[in-house]
Amino acid sequence: AQDGGVWRIYTRASQVRDLAVDGDFVWAATPGGVVRWDRSDSSYRKYTTMNGLSSNRVLAVAVDGLGNKWFATGIQTVSRFDGSTWTTYPLDENLTADIIRAIAADKDNHVWLATSAGVGEFDGVDWTTYTTENSALVDDSVLDIAVDGENNKWFGTNGGVSMFDGDAWTNYTTGNSELAGDIVRAVAIDGDDKWFGTWGDGVTLFGPGGRAVGTGALAHASKVASRARTASRSTSSSQIRSPSISTTGIRSSRSRCRSSSASMSTSASSNRNPSPRRRSSPRRASSQRWQPSRP
Repeated sequence: AQDGGVWRIYTRASQVRDLAVDGDFVWAATPGGVVRWDRSDSSYRKYTTMNGLSSNRVLAVAVDGLGNKWFATGIQTVSRFDGSTWTTYPLDENLTADIIRAIAADKDNHVWLATSAGVGEFDGVDWTTYTTENSALVDDSVLDIAVDGENNKWFGTNGGVSMFDGDAWTNYTTGNSELAGDIVRAVAIDGDDKWFGTWGDGVTLFGPGGRAVGTGALAHASKVASRARTASRSTSSSQIRSPSISTTGIRSSRSRCRSSSASMSTSASSNRNPSPRRRSSPRRASSQRWQPSRP
């Protein structure tokens, strides 16, 4: 065996799971470690367990107000990099999470984790765990986190949205608000606006003053665009056809056939009792939405 050799680790970092921007640097969380890309000269550097990272399977990344980079890994640890030294913190034993889905740093430089078993808060020394059993968190399966300008923490979950101001929780669901869907996989803050991306139900914008706007407008815009595309295709198709061919007679003939069929169907069923109509469920008044009582 040779002594004094140099060991190298070769990992694949092409599958980016999360990104965080810190000045000229873009930090990428990948299954092959951490990649730091320098936008000023397009150079990059990779960090792995050989450098001090606790695991090469990195799931999420965040940068706090002090410039520390925080990386959530697949072995239930969090690694902090201050630019020169790596420090690893195991999760709280009460946070029995199978996977960490998101990480965020608030204005107090506390680190927050969205996990499959609740929320974890790390103040640099101690962990605090929030679940549906010890708090008013709406659902233990937490999918994303965002921190607004007032240091409120917003959590997207499998059961709606929870907001935590440090003292009290406020929950928003399809039952008490205009939230488009209860499975909220993405949360983004844009000034006073909060954006919630749902799984299969579109996007909801929660505006200032408790206004819920955006879902209906987005759906309407989508329908209008779809109709416009359909009309455009129909117009294009009709322009290709020969102008000497008329479809008026065909439509009239079809219409008469439908009328005859409808008449025969009506005569045959005139002795039957008509089936009762289904009533559509009443829509909740919008004035009652986005005003949930605090738990």
